[in-house]
Amino acid sequence: MQKILIVDANIITYDFIVNQLRPKQHMVFSALDGAAALEFIEHHTLNCVIVDLNIEYINGLEIINLVQKWYAQRPWIIATCQKNNPNSGYPWLDLATSIGADEILAKPYCMEQLWDLLPTSITKAQNHYENIPAHSEQVHRSVFQTDLSV
Repeated sequence: MQKILIVDANIITYDFIVNQLRPKQHMVFSALDGAAALEFIEHHTLNCVIVDLNIEYINGLEIINLVQKWYAQRPWIIATCQKNNPNSGYPWLDLATSIGADEILAKPYCMEQLWDLLPTSITKAQNHYENIPAHSEQVHRSVFQTDLSV
């Protein structure tokens, strides 16, 4: 079963990725900030983490660094950020690679670019998953799974 965590405060980015992964039937989770992502990562085994570097509470670079320490066989990591934002441009992406991100991707990007960066084990997997509904009172501090069985 391929489990993918998307760490991004932009729900549109999350929906975009989920709609592309729907045919592959992956378990897709989302964390809208760094604190929620770390809490989730600490308690779950993942195959891939797609993390935006510019998120609240704990930034994407810190998440990458901690994932390196917590996992014996760590998940594939793709770091993203806005290329047109002077505070989170390519230098951040280069730093993400130097501390352990497998791939970097500047926003905005098309799904083909993301697809090219995912390892074959994820892009070709046709695994089933459990439908575990998740609810949160605080949307900005939540991790949730999307039902891809539609």
